[in-house]
Amino acid sequence: MVELVKTPHAQSWWPGRHLIALLEATEAVGGPASVRQIGVRVSHRSMGPLVRPLASVVLSLTKEPMVALLSRLSTFAAAGVRGIDCGFVRAGDATRGVVTFTFPQPVPPVMSAVWHGLFDVGFTLAKTGRVASEQVEPTVHRFEVVW
Repeated sequence: MVELVKTPHAQSWWPGRHLIALLEATEAVGGPASVRQIGVRVSHRSMGPLVRPLASVVLSLTKEPMVALLSRLSTFAAAGVRGIDCGFVRAGDATRGVVTFTFPQPVPPVMSAVWHGLFDVGFTLAKTGRVASEQVEPTVHRFEVVW
């Protein structure tokens, strides 16, 4: 984990266990807000530059920015994570939906910070949106998103 913090770009890919260890250590010292801040920063700095060009094209072709982004969530998430199934289903009215991340193995709840970071990138690009609620289970994280 120390190598990840000192030289994050030393390798192109870090196993999830390193990120989880970093998030858990941060949570122990700084609490949940610090963990979410890491998720937001990592997403903006690492995934943002990869996702923004594709997202800009998607956004230029739609009148429903959040639906356009969330329906392509698997593509965007693939820029930063592997082996996770991402899903989006519209729920209720035209301004909400449920996003689901399914893991092949159980992960600790602290991993939800990464998703908050990914959402923050999307909300910034779409200029709307927020997480209304979340349900975190060992192999499934669900988020109700409104915009």
